[in-house]
Amino acid sequence: MDAAGVAPGSSPLLYVRGSGMSELDLLADCLKDATKERDELAAALEQAQERISWIDMSSGLKCPSCNDTGGYAVDDGYGDCYEEQCQFCWVVDDSIFNKNRRETAGDIERLQALLDRSFERSGSHLRSIFTEERRVGAAELPAMLPGVQILSLATVTAACEPRVAPVDGHFYRGELWFGSSHDSLRFRNIRSRPQVSAAVTRGEEFALIAHGVAHEVDLNTAELEPFRSYLREVYSGDESWDDWGADAAYARLEARTMFSFANHR
Repeated sequence: MDAAGVAPGSSPLLYVRGSGMSELDLLADCLKDATKERDELAAALEQAQERISWIDMSSGLKCPSCNDTGGYAVDDGYGDCYEEQCQFCWVVDDSIFNKNRRETAGDIERLQALLDRSFERSGSHLRSIFTEERRVGAAELPAMLPGVQILSLATVTAACEPRVAPVDGHFYRGELWFGSSHDSLRFRNIRSRPQVSAAVTRGEEFALIAHGVAHEVDLNTAELEPFRSYLREVYSGDESWDDWGADAAYARLEARTMFSFANHR
């Protein structure tokens, strides 16, 4: 071995003094560590897909429907089918999210006009958060609001005090609908003071906010048979909705203002 610590006849690039290992051996170990780290990151990503709504696909994930690597993947919350699908394909796909959709082209057009008017009238603070890039278009909202949604509904008491509570909310025909008991405080408030505010929020990822007037509806009319049919599908299970839900009070929120927001867009 010479003064540099290199064994006679060996390359100085293939031996590291004091390590007892060649550079190739060290490189192999580094590759093993990198592979382990990659596998750990992949496992963490898989777990994250089960917990969050939007996943950045710019790191190389590909949508199985269109093979696109841009945009964001959607976690369907059920751990199957659409965890890596890009936002566009998820919205237009005839998936479990869309099976109860009832929106017509006219519904979407009216909803988009409402969203646009609301945004144009909004203040600078709201615009700084609900930016153009974070706004959700009317055509996307039905797929983002499938089935029963926890709707935070605010009504007004006789003393002009606000009262907010969660109710079963439904996004149907481009509008928010909700149900409760006929003798609930919220419906007593609505019958005297129909002005309400409502919001569907999911952490910092998604928000739909509406202000307007609530109209109590009669589910026994022929006009609302399509809505009753929708409710039967949404509440499908061991019990029949007609047995336990048909007598509940329902209302439609006629929104005068509506804002939509999705983060990581």
